[in-house]
Amino acid sequence: KTDVNNVHGDGTFVYEGAELSGDLVSSTFVSEIRDSLIDAFDYSTTQESYTWFHPTQLFLGGTYRLRDHIYFGLVNRNVRYSSKIHSSLTLSALADLADRILATASWSYLNNSVKNIGLGLAYHGKGIQFHAVTDNLLGFFNPFNTRTLNLRFGIDLMLGCPRNRQQELKEESYSGLPRGGYCPNARDPEKFEKKRKKAIRRLNRI
Repeated sequence: KTDVNNVHGDGTFVYEGAELSGDLVSSTFVSEIRDSLIDAFDYSTTQESYTWFHPTQLFLGGTYRLRDHIYFGLVNRNVRYSSKIHSSLTLSALADLADRILATASWSYLNNSVKNIGLGLAYHGKGIQFHAVTDNLLGFFNPFNTRTLNLRFGIDLMLGCPRNRQQELKEESYSGLPRGGYCPNARDPEKFEKKRKKAIRRLNRI
């Protein structure tokens, strides 16, 4: 609301190409292009306050557990920007590769392109997880013909995970996932399965 400067430019400029010489593009030509751009637009400046709304986003998704350590997911993302709806669709698979390593692969329809193959890796310990994920692995090998490319990495604090396996069984939802979210276990799967069955028998006796 205060100390605001709004700059608005209105005009048209047509670029017809550059004449190449021994020095490729001369400094004189670059200066002429710069002056033409400045002269082609009329600028106005105001100090009026304004309100700006960020794009509205709506996510619809679900997860299906095929086995104890294999999951499939579907996410539909819708963004309303400049009075238009931009939608994307992502299919993904998540699996435990080792005791502390998770891997995910995905396919996405983004920005009218189906050439989006994603890959992600995560290493988790007790209450913390390190991850790196991209939605378009092919884009790194062909960046100039890629419409969208995202790379994210970070650290997650897994504060919502149950403290022990018995608590996890009590909090298990209908989908088989803990209500606090997916909490990878760093124990041996066979030992965990034996303890899980024992815990279920104990819970049935209560």
